[in-house]
Amino acid sequence: MGRCLGASLTVRRFKEFFDGAASWSRVERIIARVEVGAQGADTRFIVTNLASGKAKALYEDVYCRRGAAENHIKSWKTHLAADRTSCTRATANQFRLFLHAGAYWLMWGLRAAMPKRSSLPSPNSTRCDCASSRSPPAWSR
Repeated sequence: MGRCLGASLTVRRFKEFFDGAASWSRVERIIARVEVGAQGADTRFIVTNLASGKAKALYEDVYCRRGAAENHIKSWKTHLAADRTSCTRATANQFRLFLHAGAYWLMWGLRAAMPKRSSLPSPNSTRCDCASSRSPPAWSR
């Protein structure tokens, strides 16, 4: 049940029990993860309404993966300035982030395809590309 991290050994255990806070209307299933290593003890708790499944599997395969997905969404929101994911449906929020990513990709693609400023004549340039340099061009008269 432990894993080797260099020279130190980390031990991780899971325990489940049922309890309820005074402010809760019912008793809930609580899963505790305790990890002890060179850094000391680290305890985490999750409260779940899922009645079936082993404590370790629920913690690692459901809640940790959900947390990782939320961290990815947070990263997308931060880097894409996509702060409006206020829909109650996760699929709608994911689609909104997908559209933000597409707009971001399109913007950078168009920016890369634009000619460089140095290749365009400067607005202060006195150079004239007219056939006759003695008279001003017809459009300026």
